[in-house]
Amino acid sequence: MITIRVNRKLLTLACPPYTLTSVLDQHVSRGGHYAVVVNQQVISASQQGNYHLQEGDEIELIVPMQGG
Repeated sequence: MITIRVNRKLLTLACPPYTLTSVLDQHVSRGGHYAVVVNQQVISASQQGNYHLQEGDEIELIVPMQGG
């Protein structure tokens, strides 16, 4: 069991695998476009399935905004 943060909210993961993709699929609405940042490092979509989360990791989902 590990505890991480997703957008500053604590989340306890009871069962492996602790991959970024599995967490996003189970706990985050996948509609729309956003960047995924783990511990201040951008993780590309192609890397998310192989990215294994650790105790205390902090995930931020950043939604792009249009502006001018």
